[in-house]
Amino acid sequence: MSLENLQSKDLPSDAAPVTVHDPVNHPAHYTRGAVEAIDAIHSALGDEGFIDYCLGNCMKYVFRWRNKNGIEDLRKASWYLSEAIKRQGA
Repeated sequence: MSLENLQSKDLPSDAAPVTVHDPVNHPAHYTRGAVEAIDAIHSALGDEGFIDYCLGNCMKYVFRWRNKNGIEDLRKASWYLSEAIKRQGA
């Protein structure tokens, strides 16, 4: 049975929740407890500083995508650009 076909009724009642690795939207290594690093950074920098931070990261991922993580880096660049756009409208 694949993960895609696994349903909650197939799990024992005391089973731990299944988490899916998502290196673009919610990388596990950037979460401590209930706080993701990106939220702490936004809180520390405010909206304007956070927009600049996002645009800088977007540039970083676009520059390196062919030599490091390929399409995953382009997805990360897109995520950071989307965040900058979302905050600009705030």
